[in-house]
Amino acid sequence: SSKNKLNLEIEKMCQEQGVKSSEWQILEGAEHVAAEGKILIDQHSLRVDRSEKEFEKLISAAGARIFSAHRKGMLSAYIVIGKGLDLAGHIHEWAGGEIALTILLAHALGKYTHDLTLLTPQFTPKEAPLIYRLEQLGFISAPGFMSLVKLLNFSKLKQLVMQKAIGLSMEPSFLRFEKMENGTYCLGWTTDPDIYMNEIELMKFIFGPALPSEQIAMEHNSQSAFDSIFPLRVWWWGLDSV
Repeated sequence: SSKNKLNLEIEKMCQEQGVKSSEWQILEGAEHVAAEGKILIDQHSLRVDRSEKEFEKLISAAGARIFSAHRKGMLSAYIVIGKGLDLAGHIHEWAGGEIALTILLAHALGKYTHDLTLLTPQFTPKEAPLIYRLEQLGFISAPGFMSLVKLLNFSKLKQLVMQKAIGLSMEPSFLRFEKMENGTYCLGWTTDPDIYMNEIELMKFIFGPALPSEQIAMEHNSQSAFDSIFPLRVWWWGLDSV
């Protein structure tokens, strides 16, 4: 079973790090994560940027069950299950260290008569090794992506795209990204022909989930550049109920 596989993985992880699973205490309830939970999720490289008030609203959501793992009196990890009627049986949010999170998952599975679905953004193995360890155990991964989005601030989006290009060691002057007077958008790379699209086409091009080259025919250099930059890995917890 999933729980048995997790327990075996917990033993393996504890041996690797020279700790014991009994060092963690499992508690249920929002009051056990209220003080330290936001600090914990803010430590993740890809995360929701919430205010203290927004975090308090999350953990007080109707129907949500919150399990937390504590070690030496400090919060190590937490998971939020069943936020809203549309997320029954889903782990809507999670944060913390690998061992503590795995212990929580095993504990939570023991509280339910069915398997739980862990919602995940599109992390890389380096950013969230836990997700890839779970896949190796046979867990099905369903990475999240945005399905409904409207462009409200083009300049901020352009800045985000440019930052991604620079982060990939690309020359930003090679990239053209402009909003045209007729309301369409232009994307281009070096001397390759520009690509023009409307807002709906642009959102799919930038946020996927399909690669740009699977959507639009383009020159080789443009394909290589745009398939590296896009889709942008921007993913929000909490928009599911909007």
